[in-house]
Amino acid sequence: MPAEELWTSIITEKEADDAQSKSGFNPKTGIHHSLHQLGENLQIPTRHDLDTSSYVLSQFPHPDHAETKVALVDLATNQQVTYAQLHRSIHALASGLYNGLGVRKGDVVFLLSPNSILYPTICLAVFSIGAILSPTNPANTISEILKQIRDSGAKLVISAPEELHKLVENGVPTLVTTRESMTIHYLSKN
Repeated sequence: MPAEELWTSIITEKEADDAQSKSGFNPKTGIHHSLHQLGENLQIPTRHDLDTSSYVLSQFPHPDHAETKVALVDLATNQQVTYAQLHRSIHALASGLYNGLGVRKGDVVFLLSPNSILYPTICLAVFSIGAILSPTNPANTISEILKQIRDSGAKLVISAPEELHKLVENGVPTLVTTRESMTIHYLSKN
């Protein structure tokens, strides 16, 4: 008897319904679903023309409140960024990527950085110009990182300074971030 038949034959209809209502797992289909219903203001958008960055930015508070409402806190430095600062930073970085570095829709931007206050800024800036983000885990080895850069066809690398040593001779222009500010330094080639 195939495993699927064995699994479904062991569980009765009532047991399956009980399991689904308690855990969100349907043993008949093997699919998990949320037990929580999203509020009307939190519905997943269904517009096909709505990109990630536009959607996220549309959820920011009204400009009257954005200057004072904190969006991000870096626990390592206790630096806080308001929604207005975040919005300006996303647009400034997107403009620099597009106008200064020639990153275009469909280009791959490789990101090598631990979690920081800059991470969401970089992600949303890359998404806002239609580029593709290829993030990697900073715990990866140098060979794994270089392989991902090659395999992804990255046009640009963005790296935290403490990870820069892992980008030896990759041949791709690199931006280096800093935790102290929203500054990003450009290195022409590694």
